[in-house]
Amino acid sequence: MKSIVFFLLPTPFFGANHIKPKATPKEVIVYLNGAQVTADATATVPKGTSVIRITEVSPFINQNSIQISGLKDVSILSIGYDITYLPKKTVSDKVKALQNELNQKQREVAQLQNANKGLEEEESLLSNNKKLSSEQQAATLEKLNAFSKHYRERITNLKMEIYDNNKKINQINSEINLLNQEFQKLNSGITEEKGEISIKVDAPMATVLNLIIKYNVTQAGWFPTYEIKAQNTKESLNFVYKAHVYQKTSEDWNDVKLTLSTGNPSFTNEKPEVEPHFLNFVKQRSYASAAPASNYTYNPTVKKITGVVTENGQPLPGATVLVKGTSYGVTTDFDGRYSLNAIGSGKELEISYVGMKTATLPIYSTVINVKLQEDPQTLGEVVVTAYSSRKVKSEVNSVVLEEEILTGTGDEKSENLTTVVFKIKKNYSVPSHDEVAIIEIDTFEIPAQFEYFSAPLLSENVFLTAKIKDWEKYDLLAGEASIYADGSYARKTFIDPFQTSEELVISLGIDPNLVVERKQLNNFKDKSLFGSNRIITKNYEITLKNNKTAAVTIKLYDRIPIAQDKEIKVDKLNYGDAKYDEKKGIVIWEVSIPSKQSVKKQLSFEVKYPNGKRINL
Repeated sequence: MKSIVFFLLPTPFFGANHIKPKATPKEVIVYLNGAQVTADATATVPKGTSVIRITEVSPFINQNSIQISGLKDVSILSIGYDITYLPKKTVSDKVKALQNELNQKQREVAQLQNANKGLEEEESLLSNNKKLSSEQQAATLEKLNAFSKHYRERITNLKMEIYDNNKKINQINSEINLLNQEFQKLNSGITEEKGEISIKVDAPMATVLNLIIKYNVTQAGWFPTYEIKAQNTKESLNFVYKAHVYQKTSEDWNDVKLTLSTGNPSFTNEKPEVEPHFLNFVKQRSYASAAPASNYTYNPTVKKITGVVTENGQPLPGATVLVKGTSYGVTTDFDGRYSLNAIGSGKELEISYVGMKTATLPIYSTVINVKLQEDPQTLGEVVVTAYSSRKVKSEVNSVVLEEEILTGTGDEKSENLTTVVFKIKKNYSVPSHDEVAIIEIDTFEIPAQFEYFSAPLLSENVFLTAKIKDWEKYDLLAGEASIYADGSYARKTFIDPFQTSEELVISLGIDPNLVVERKQLNNFKDKSLFGSNRIITKNYEITLKNNKTAAVTIKLYDRIPIAQDKEIKVDKLNYGDAKYDEKKGIVIWEVSIPSKQSVKKQLSFEVKYPNGKRINL
């Protein structure tokens, strides 16, 4: 079967037979950003020159990716790809329903208006018959009283009926005005963009072609989520690996065979080149800071984002968090926390603070915590910021290196040169709209080492964590995870496999039965002078209480500041039986606490620095 790839330009075709077969998507490879669609079409072509027009395909096709096969002996003379504008089918249905509703409302108004005319005629008839005597008969007092009563009651009823009808007419007219406004809105956008592939062919004889059309589209992709279930601290973690597939290509994928790939064709395939860096004198100093590579994938379902912005492990109040491409942003509070809605077309967050390097990240999760780094520039300097984008080589048609294996769901999984591919055994329908299709692609049991963790200087809570070794073999991607403990939903966390540590640590949540308190024993404001130096003594007491029915072991973290100036001295360290990392200043206790009991730990140090100066203690 021959396959032809063309670089396309819009091409008019005149004086040829036009054939319009229907192309139906059959297979779709969904990448993290984008998709490759394989569609079938049957075309009967006569002998000679003719044009095959494949209409109503996606308007988001990368025209250089179009491949045509199944041509037999037919030659392709030229090929074109254009955007057309067709009536929206869904809008047409809405317009019809709206028109029917308008007709019904107008009919109700006409009925009420006709009822009013009848009532007015009756009122006129009564008025014209006020004279109760005639040449043949005179009105008696009894008849006069009876008629007066009837006239008074009936006229009152007539007036009230007319009033009520007019009120209903006004109400219905208001509804008609709203319907007319909606009707105008729909009529203003009754067309939609559609793609059209035009293929000019030359056939030596009349034949039937079973065409296979492949093309890459944007406005589609998938992102991973996980369900992590922990029954207790002795059994393995149960992982459920799910794919959320979305597409807004204006072309429905009905009952197609899906393949999910961890590739991303939107990245450039070219490797970066390292050029010489020549030094020279400049009038003003400049700094070039490279934006860190982002391995996270945009998640279109995120509507609200929360998180904490920190610097050197400390919360950073007053940092600006902005939805890039919009004017919508917030600043972090005293604890470095922020919360904002993902609005508009923005797909990235931009986090900035004076004296810090600006961080730009895709909106990948409902919880995005950011660590900002110091920028060496001073306020008086001109700053030149050069952002470098990560260039990843992506193989779309990779050679399979390993034999295909079955996942926990029965789907096929294979590792290619640069990607992992999941072949879904069940066909799926993914219509083109804002909703996502959730597909379970793998389940597995992961052995984990459970550990209680607490850092009360940052959070006076005790967290249960699970450490996973050899996590690389599970082919995890960065994604949100829902934590279930003892069969109940606990919280959300974020799985970040793009780290260099040997263990993947997952926080399973706070254990309310373990209580921690950190308090300062001396007064922070009490400062003593020793010659030309100022001395500050810090003394902390940490209390851990175990309210559980079984003994537990908790890793307790704290820290001692590290001097970065020779004039600052940190002395008289006291951390008891803890382990101390001199390079990082991290103090770690491994505390075993029996059931229903408490344990206390103390930490103290002394800081000496020149009088008249300030330090960030």
